[in-house]
Amino acid sequence: MSEQSVSEKRLQAAVPAQEALSAPGADRLGRLSHRAFYAIVIAMTLTGVTLAVQSGVIALVMGAHPGIPADLWIFPFRCAHYVISRLLMGLVLLHLAGVAYHTFHLRDHLLRRMSFGRRHHEPVNPATARPRP
Repeated sequence: MSEQSVSEKRLQAAVPAQEALSAPGADRLGRLSHRAFYAIVIAMTLTGVTLAVQSGVIALVMGAHPGIPADLWIFPFRCAHYVISRLLMGLVLLHLAGVAYHTFHLRDHLLRRMSFGRRHHEPVNPATARPRP
């Protein structure tokens, strides 16, 4: 049997069914946070590339010897890049809080549902699971 790559496993695996959460607005917050990840990562990349071009770092990487300023805060995109980095850190912390909520409070095996391999939803052990309000 040949080893499959991660992308091959992902393409062949069934998509797990969406489960409604017990907290009002939690489903919407989940969808919003995933979209925010895409937007923030794209913005982080764009401001980083722009900052690298403005500061001469791209030219340095390409083999030139430009004068790199001692402080990158003189560039306007440095402030935007900093703010976006803090938003990204906050979103990561929010995501980790969601993982902890699912793992320790709901005990709904969310991480198991997101992993590769078998995609069937295993029943939750009633002795260890907390009932949803």
